[in-house]
Amino acid sequence: ADAKHTGAEAELEWVPDDSWHFGLGVGYVDAIVKNVDSRGTGVRGDFVPPNAPTLSSNALAAHSLPEGSGKLSFQVAGNYLSDFWFNLNNTTAVQQRGFVVTNARINWVSRGDKLEVGGSLENLANKRYGVMGFDNTSINGLAQRYPGMPRWLKVHVNYRF
Repeated sequence: ADAKHTGAEAELEWVPDDSWHFGLGVGYVDAIVKNVDSRGTGVRGDFVPPNAPTLSSNALAAHSLPEGSGKLSFQVAGNYLSDFWFNLNNTTAVQQRGFVVTNARINWVSRGDKLEVGGSLENLANKRYGVMGFDNTSINGLAQRYPGMPRWLKVHVNYRF
């Protein structure tokens, strides 16, 4: 089908010194798939393509400092996606409302980068959101939505030989 996609993206990074790093990004897309019979009824229309939020953004703040015999780092990052659909029908059964997911991380790296120990807390606010969906309401009356990860803790240890 004919489609029209226009958009823009911008990123800004600021590293004022060796211990701080900031980042900010924003994206915009205006996307339409034209003259599609997406419901199999013979009625044609224009639809927003699946997985195409109009707005997206991300932000990052990271700080590192010498600590004992290595370097300790802290990071907070977040992502935002505006409303979007998981199918071409643009039905509310598989519409994902806009959401923000924020993560935090702490990391220690030994001098010489041999040993690394860290942890992160993902989805700090335990935001419920979908990552995929199917609208089968016309077939069996069901709409499926697959959830994103809930709040979870990750721990890692790396040793480089």
